[in-house]
Amino acid sequence: LGALWVCVVLNPHCKLEEKSCWLRQLRKWGEMDVCPLEDGNYGNELPNITNALTQSSSHSQDAGDSKPPVYQHVPVATGSQDSGESYLSLALEVALMGMGQQRVMPEGLYAQDKVCRNEEQIIARLQDLELDPVLVQTLRKQCILLLEGGPFSGLGEVIHRESVPMHTFAKYLFSALLPHDADLAYKLALRAMRLPVLETTAPSGDVTHPHHLVSVVPSRYPRWFTLGHLESQQCELASTMLTAAKGDMLRLRTVLEAIQKNIHSSSLIFKLAQDAFKIATPADSNSDTTLLNVALELGLQVGGTGAPGMGALGLL
Repeated sequence: LGALWVCVVLNPHCKLEEKSCWLRQLRKWGEMDVCPLEDGNYGNELPNITNALTQSSSHSQDAGDSKPPVYQHVPVATGSQDSGESYLSLALEVALMGMGQQRVMPEGLYAQDKVCRNEEQIIARLQDLELDPVLVQTLRKQCILLLEGGPFSGLGEVIHRESVPMHTFAKYLFSALLPHDADLAYKLALRAMRLPVLETTAPSGDVTHPHHLVSVVPSRYPRWFTLGHLESQQCELASTMLTAAKGDMLRLRTVLEAIQKNIHSSSLIFKLAQDAFKIATPADSNSDTTLLNVALELGLQVGGTGAPGMGALGLL
């Protein structure tokens, strides 16, 4: 939390008067015995991630908008000037920032199940949003920041071995981004395919680098009670990408390589082979050769006769 406030106060785009205002507010909170979020009587309650979208609706109603507030862009004014943002776009930004934070999986069945349920609830609210150009721009900007976010981001280049997977979140981001920025959508979804908690071998490349130390020492598997659910979500993300990449040889090859590298369950690989076959052979049109080859390659991998990067797909 302290690091977050440092980033807020040191924002180069923040004006001097805004910084002074934040400093006064932080000093006021620092003098309190109870965190403002724990006691609403202080009148400084901040919207948390799970109710950010609901809060945006409340702000819209407070602004005197007689129409239904959801999707309505009520401007956020800073002093006497309009900041160019709306409460809805800020709510989306807060939700995406919170969902994308890297965090270690908690211990215990209840806590792990709660992580999954909370994520699904937030995504359900996000899916209710109609992504107009303003929200698309917010979505795109946050996705780029998550990919470049370093150790604070669950979609950064390096993550902790026991970091909460981003498969469900990435599936939403992929579907939302695909019509607007396909390259960014695939880059993000492919990054999210990893599941390092199941990795038991050292990665290729310079294993002496500090970032690889966690992966080099396999140790024992942690007690992830929701692992089966998480693997199924990983499979769903892969299936979503396969469906979207139908007919695109380069995209399909990249997705196939990600599946071969990151999915460790033979039953899920077989399910993906079945999915690819069904999508490639619709009843009302001709078969898609590219996707049929992916189905065959995945089937060969399950049967133990195929190797990553070889087989039917490699012959095209």
